[in-house]
Amino acid sequence: MKAKTMTAIFAAGCALAFSCEKPDRLVEDGDRVAVSFVSNINAAQKAIPLKTASIGRGGDISAAVNNNTWESNDAIGVFMVANGGTTIVEGAANKRYVTGGNGSFAAASGSEVYYPANGQVDFISYYPHDASIAGLGSYAVDVADQSDLAAIDLLYATADNSGQGYGQSASGPINLAFTHQLTRLLINTSAGAGVTGTDLQGMAITISGMNTRASFNLSNGIMDATGTPGTITPATVTNGQAYEAIVLPAEIAANTVSVTFELRPGTPDAEVFVWNLEATSFASGYEYAYNISFGRSGAANDVTVSATINEWLQGPVRSVNLIQEQFQTWTVSNSAALLNAMTNSAGGDLILCQPGVYDALEVNNVHKSEMVVVRAADRNNPPVFASHNGLLLRRVTNFTFDGFLFDGSSLTDAFGYPSSRAIRYGFLTDVVFRNCTFDFWHIGIETLNEPNNRNVDIVIEYNRFTRRGMDAIRIFRPHDGLTIRNNVVENDYIDETRSPESARHPDAIQFANADPGNHASVNVLIESNRFDLSDTYTHCMFIVPNSMTGGNYVEPGDDYYFDYFTIRNNDIIAPHVNAIGIGGTRNLLIAGNRFRKTPGTYQLGDPRGMPRINSYGFTFGTVSNNTGPHAPQAQRTGALANLTMVDNNWTDGALPVGWVDPTNLVGPYAYENN
Repeated sequence: MKAKTMTAIFAAGCALAFSCEKPDRLVEDGDRVAVSFVSNINAAQKAIPLKTASIGRGGDISAAVNNNTWESNDAIGVFMVANGGTTIVEGAANKRYVTGGNGSFAAASGSEVYYPANGQVDFISYYPHDASIAGLGSYAVDVADQSDLAAIDLLYATADNSGQGYGQSASGPINLAFTHQLTRLLINTSAGAGVTGTDLQGMAITISGMNTRASFNLSNGIMDATGTPGTITPATVTNGQAYEAIVLPAEIAANTVSVTFELRPGTPDAEVFVWNLEATSFASGYEYAYNISFGRSGAANDVTVSATINEWLQGPVRSVNLIQEQFQTWTVSNSAALLNAMTNSAGGDLILCQPGVYDALEVNNVHKSEMVVVRAADRNNPPVFASHNGLLLRRVTNFTFDGFLFDGSSLTDAFGYPSSRAIRYGFLTDVVFRNCTFDFWHIGIETLNEPNNRNVDIVIEYNRFTRRGMDAIRIFRPHDGLTIRNNVVENDYIDETRSPESARHPDAIQFANADPGNHASVNVLIESNRFDLSDTYTHCMFIVPNSMTGGNYVEPGDDYYFDYFTIRNNDIIAPHVNAIGIGGTRNLLIAGNRFRKTPGTYQLGDPRGMPRINSYGFTFGTVSNNTGPHAPQAQRTGALANLTMVDNNWTDGALPVGWVDPTNLVGPYAYENN
């Protein structure tokens, strides 16, 4: 007797009513007839209609199963098992069937399925097909990567003919109604008053606290989602408006899962909103839509976003308002107005400085609970400080100065050289200097050389120092937390023949004095800066306590040691041996820096050779993965003894392993080049 073919309709998603297509023809092979499958969308197995799956590849809304169709090359796995059991029949385990996108599935080579000669059988199927599954075991679910939603949208179907099974006498196609085994989250975002749609463009969204891995039992459809919670980045449907994720079904306890929204990520103006989910349930096969409105207090938040849910089983649609405290924006055009705004602003306020020339400004005893940003209103036409000692800050907390031009070109000595300071400060906490240009100053940024002047958590970043006459950054009093990163020092204007010696050997960055009992600077990071000192004969960094200068090399003692200094990924073009002059420093890491010779000829050449690390002694730490024309040098006997050298390459022109050239990552607003 000729064996009959098995035909089946594989369904994913649904409409309650459905129609069955007959195969166009049956292909005979000896006593057997090859199997062909036709897929229509059916939801008879769900009490609530299961609609078409709309998760598309690459986060697109187009579907793996879209409008009752499949995408070309979608593949399902098929198992034929004994009626009422899970024993594989005729070796039909995980057979791969592929569609051309028209709903008709054809067996991949070697995957044809035939009815057994005797007995009844049931069918189990799943999507997407995983060739590594050998038997009717576990399917590994991993939703950590949301870049291809169709690839993680697990569908599952069984068919047993109401318990009777199927045999050779079966006629017509066999309906396998797929159901979604995971949960779909829709996040619709909108701007409330005080927030614009532009603010939402490019936002970063992260879901934290949910398990991302599970084991799905193909024999019984049970999922085990125990595991360690991870993070999920939802796919973008419409930038700034709609996002979606496929997650594991779960019972969510209150405040155990959070969603973080970062506006303008990766910029100094980044703003973070956090939504902590209430206690809820995420059920298998359901879609949950959340309408999120972003606003700031003091402004109305009238949210009227409605969700149109056409796919999956529809779960609750909820609206959430994420409201941040409303901050005030001050607009000023002169130093007097700026001082008034700084004095009377509240934490979190924004002060916009209009273009124009500002008189020298001194600010004393102004403390805020949150950061106040003082910013150029027009970055292309910044406010200008052009007076002696342009900005003096003493005892100030939580301020950012962003986008100023400090122009000292009119402030010269009798010989026409730079003669003044741009910024001087002391006793500061949580202060940032960013996106500023310092042109033609004797010293760009300098700490006040006053007793007990200690500064905490200072950041100097994305600034440009040009035509300096002495030091770009001078740190003469202690800091606990200082970051100097992504700055550029270039085009120096230094007379190398002048006296005294200090006028001939300025420093791009200098650390010196410490107070007895107050310790020296600690927790310092100097990172990803570019120093092009090829225009003159000058040190790059000089980090040596006063007790060790002048040739006496006295051990600093605990009160005078610099501690926890990291100097990494800096590009240093320098003519002086003191590319990094270091002494009296503990817990030092100098790593991944590139030292380069300068091509020019200087009024005072350096008879001692090339730019290098120069140790003045009592220096403890590690020097690793640096490159340059000359190995470190000791300025006294044993000065290198406590420095561990690891994987350096002292070859001119060599690059550190993993080198990231900071050339396009330094100076004002360079972070926008990332």
